[in-house]
Amino acid sequence: MVSAFGVATGLIIHTISGVLGLSVVLMTLSTLFIAIKTIGATYLICLGIKTIFVKDSIILSKSVKNKIYSSLFLQGALINILNPKAILFFLSYLLQLVHPNGISVAMQILTLGVLFAFMAVIYFASIGYFSGYIGSWLKKRESFMNGLSYFIGSIFIALGLKLAFAKR
Repeated sequence: MVSAFGVATGLIIHTISGVLGLSVVLMTLSTLFIAIKTIGATYLICLGIKTIFVKDSIILSKSVKNKIYSSLFLQGALINILNPKAILFFLSYLLQLVHPNGISVAMQILTLGVLFAFMAVIYFASIGYFSGYIGSWLKKRESFMNGLSYFIGSIFIALGLKLAFAKR
């Protein structure tokens, strides 16, 4: 749960940096927007293909015991903040939801980013809580794990294709 708050902190930092300037740059420079959109779409499609075709791309790890809460928080935050793939994913996903004719772009990005961070806390905290109960059960069911890989990979590919063909 502590690590989930660290990840959410990273998302808030991405959101604030978007609000402070990247949103303006992206909305005024169509070439930069297209470049980031293309990189984001390519990343999502490649991630989807890897998830489908690389064995063990979804790994259920053993629980970590006796960790200091601050180090779990910091690890979650730093992994999110310093990962360029997370930055591309986060920004390219948010850009799909911004409407230039609505309220200010900055306010839209801030609202979406905070909402996304809140949902991430719920999602990652739930995964952390329930992974101890069902992790060993899932590891024993290879067909389920293969189906999960195809399902998740297909979602990434669909998001990548949607982003690739999205209009400004």
